[in-house]
Formats: sequence, C-alpha cells, structure tokens
Amino acid sequence: MLLRRITEHFRTQNWAAVLLDLIVVIVGVFIAFQVESWYEHRRLVSDEQQYLQSLAQDFELAHENISWVIARLEAAQAASQELLSLEPDDPVTSDEFYRLVADSQRVGTLAPKRRAYDTLVATGQIEAIQDQSLTSNLGDFFSFLERQLQVRSRWNNELANTWFPYITKNIDHVAMVKFAHPGDSDDLTPTHSEPKFRELLGTDEFEGIVVLRWHFARDRAWALRQLLERAEAIQQKIEDNLAPT
Repeated sequence: MLLRRITEHFRTQNWAAVLLDLIVVIVGVFIAFQVESWYEHRRLVSDEQQYLQSLAQDFELAHENISWVIARLEAAQAASQELLSLEPDDPVTSDEFYRLVADSQRVGTLAPKRRAYDTLVATGQIEAIQDQSLTSNLGDFFSFLERQLQVRSRWNNELANTWFPYITKNIDHVAMVKFAHPGDSDDLTPTHSEPKFRELLGTDEFEGIVVLRWHFARDRAWALRQLLERAEAIQQKIEDNLAPT
C-alpha cells in the first residue's frame, strides 16, 4: 500500500508527499531496527545472567573443594613435621605414631567443578560474557589448575616410587590403615609388635621419606592457596556482574 502511494506521488510529481513517504519509511525501518536490537540485547543479557549463575555455582563448589584440600595438606604437613621431631626414646605410643603416619598422607583430591566453563568454551557462548577481564581470569584460572594437576601427577609418581614402597616394607601398614579408615577396619589386626616402629625413628632413611611427604604437602598447599585466591577473585567478579535479584 505504501509503495503504491509513493509510486502515485512520483507519477504526479508530488515531491513533498514523496519526501514525507520516504521519511515515514526510514523512521519505520529505524524503529524496527532499534526494537530488534533492544530485544537482542535483552536476550543476550538474559543469557549472560544464566551463564554467570552457572559459573557462580561451579565456583562455590570449587572454592569448597580447594579449601578442603588445603586444610588436608596443612594437616599432613603438620603430621609430617611431628614425625620428624620424634626420637626413639620419646614417650610416643604405637597408636600415636600410626595416627601421624596416616595423617601425613591425608592430602585430599583436587577436583574443582568446571562444567559451566567448559560448556561455554565448547559452544562459543563464552563471548556472551561482556566483562572481558572476567573471561580472561577464567582462562587463567583453569590454565593454572591444569598446571597444578600436572605437578600433582608428577609428585604422585615420585611418591609411588619412594613413599609407598618404604611404607609397605618398613611400617605396619595394617596399623596405619586402621587410623586412615577407622570406621571399617576394626577386624584388621596389626602385624608388627608395638615397639618395632621405634627402630625407624631418627634414621636417615625414615626422615628422608617423611621429609619428602612434608615437602609435597607444603608445596601443594602453597600452590593451592594461589589457586584459591584466583577463585575468590573470579567469584567477586561474577558477583559484580550478576544483576540484583
């Protein structure tokens, strides 16, 4: 209808009417474009808020996991330190000794949640997050996490070739397991006589193997504190970008 009217105005050379019709068309197109842009912006904002909510949930769980592992590592380091201070004539009981040995290897499993981030990256929807510093921090966090998992793997290999063979050969492994898993090991009977563990105290081999465990716990706890700081910074950025509910 509008096209027919414009054509009629051209035919009659009614230039004022033609100009008015063109203005109406341009204004209509502009308004339609603005409305479409507004709806698209609202959709992107809505999508971003959903992604941020998913990231917030994952990082809340990641924070709990990292904090828990750090606490385990600090306890393991303290137990290793106490083992290193023992001498053969110290009044330490067999139960206390094996509790320390068990505690020295309670290091926990580092497994932060990352499903939301991996999904965003895999689908390309990470671009929906407008805060570029947040996306950069997310990438840095998970790159740092990967490096820590690789370091942990190397440490685990070293411990598998040193700590565990020594423990199996020289320490009453049954007694240690009873302290590591007190709830379901009541039927297990220690195999060594009670004073046998004293033969290990103060020896270079025993102290060397415990120092390795202490070093592992200290090194991993230090690295994970850095990881935790990064997680907390990301949590703050996510909170800053989330719309008030």
